[in-house]
Amino acid sequence: MRVGGLFRLHALSVMALTAGCGPGLFVSEEGRGVYAAAAGSVVAVEASAGQSTAVGSGVVVTGERVLTACHVLGRVSSIRVRHGGRAYPAQLTGAEPGADLCQLSVPGLPARPVPVGNADTLEPGAALYALAIPGGYQVELSEGRFSGTVGHQGQNLLQTTARFEKGWSGGGLFAANGELVGILSFLLESPAGDLNYAVPADAFSPGASVR
Repeated sequence: MRVGGLFRLHALSVMALTAGCGPGLFVSEEGRGVYAAAAGSVVAVEASAGQSTAVGSGVVVTGERVLTACHVLGRVSSIRVRHGGRAYPAQLTGAEPGADLCQLSVPGLPARPVPVGNADTLEPGAALYALAIPGGYQVELSEGRFSGTVGHQGQNLLQTTARFEKGWSGGGLFAANGELVGILSFLLESPAGDLNYAVPADAFSPGASVR
């Protein structure tokens, strides 16, 4: 995949704290079910550097551990995860080499973990649901379909018609059964419409270390 010409690449930029809105009015019943099951496991990730704080998203995958997009973190002095109106200090404990996929350890985080699915089992046309908490206020949902797996800069990415917005970095891409299959990474703007990409969540190796 080449980025250039009429295409514009956007990391799903982190945002300053703002209000958000809930799932769209025209979400399917299946989408509402995924939202009900998974929204409580989507958290805000606050990355601070000096006096500046940016906010992305993350998803709780095992006890007190969160997957997020590495570009959410940048070069920061401290990381916090916000859930249920409370903030919890977090530490970067793993980064998958060559992928925009990082793991945080969040002691005391009470959020329920979600199961991680095998992205290789997705069939083109399968329903997918993107959940994120832009601005750190409220979980939002977008639904679409799985377009396929594409290669980009040495890694495999999941392409979907589920629309992402700037500020959705690190949110989750869920299958209809509620399994987390991807972490939202970036979008490409094109005249034919936006192309949306996520890193397969199962690409993270538990032994991946911070470099």
